[in-house]
Amino acid sequence: MDRDKAMGRWVSIIFRNAMVVMGRRLAPLGVGRGQFLHLAEMFSHPDGLGQDALSERLLIDKGTTARALAELERRGLVLRERNPDDRRGKIVRLTGRAYAMRDEFFAALWSVSDDLSNGFTPAEREQALDFMRRMAANVEAAREAQISEKPEPRS
Repeated sequence: MDRDKAMGRWVSIIFRNAMVVMGRRLAPLGVGRGQFLHLAEMFSHPDGLGQDALSERLLIDKGTTARALAELERRGLVLRERNPDDRRGKIVRLTGRAYAMRDEFFAALWSVSDDLSNGFTPAEREQALDFMRRMAANVEAAREAQISEKPEPRS
């Protein structure tokens, strides 16, 4: 197969490069590239979110989420509190410091999005977004199908 026609290759190249750019743009805010997804998701949950639920929403394993949140907590951007409904679980909440940098944080994220579509016409940008939404839906459906498949019994 021609490597240039492998969509996964291009998705990977785009992702890795965007992560590097994102990391550099977020560094002045004290947010590492391993934490920005967690922080971005938390802005959608002003009342807080369970740590396990955050992992599930982001499709990131619990250990990685715990490490990212520990670093965000160390930097004063999130608080982790005991979940009153599950003594072993934690509720994650953003701090005032996180809310104070919200506009700068999202400006950095959007700047990378702008970089991705640099040189595109508005119509091309919309077409690219449509293709990516459809690709995301396709891979999500494939993931869900794998989850629902029952493994064959071993003989």
